[in-house]
Amino acid sequence: FYSMKIEKCSSEKKALHYEQKVFKSLNSSVYFPEFVKYGRTQDYRFLVMECFGPSIETLCLIHIDKHLSLSTSLRLSIEMLRCIQEFHNNGFIHRDIKPANFLLRKSKRYPIVLIDFGLARRYINPVDGEIIQYREQPGYVGTNKFASLNAYKKIKLSQRDDLMSWFYSVIKIRTSKLPWDDIKDKGMTYDMKEKASVDQLIV
Repeated sequence: FYSMKIEKCSSEKKALHYEQKVFKSLNSSVYFPEFVKYGRTQDYRFLVMECFGPSIETLCLIHIDKHLSLSTSLRLSIEMLRCIQEFHNNGFIHRDIKPANFLLRKSKRYPIVLIDFGLARRYINPVDGEIIQYREQPGYVGTNKFASLNAYKKIKLSQRDDLMSWFYSVIKIRTSKLPWDDIKDKGMTYDMKEKASVDQLIV
């Protein structure tokens, strides 16, 4: 089965055009969907890839208590981390790690895949293997609920920030809530994240 993402050609962001470049730069891996095709019609750009799902976020939502058991959470958390590690090994940081971007697949050995590379950025130059130096103030990047503190400071994100988003995601799928779940304001969310202790997160 395959899934398709589309966007209007009139869109200034050209997210799918960038995402297909990331797909083509990734070494073939069981941790990502297979890239099938990228193209455009007169009005739309489209990207076709291998279809998986549901997402871990959806899996949590269909449970009565909105979270997963300890054993399931631990297993999925480890597999999420493996996906992130493989993405980093390919020279990219994801910058939007969250439960909605991990899809389930029918495989005991490789049960999930990582998707949505529209905000990803290279951090390793594929030519010389050196770390790429970006501008000092790239702007806010990510999803408010799961973004790392560095995202709010508008500084260059790195592997550590993907891992911080992973940590928030793990808390979410295990407990069903984060202290700032209902907060929309980025400034307030930042303050709550900065002050939050581990004990508060895992209650």
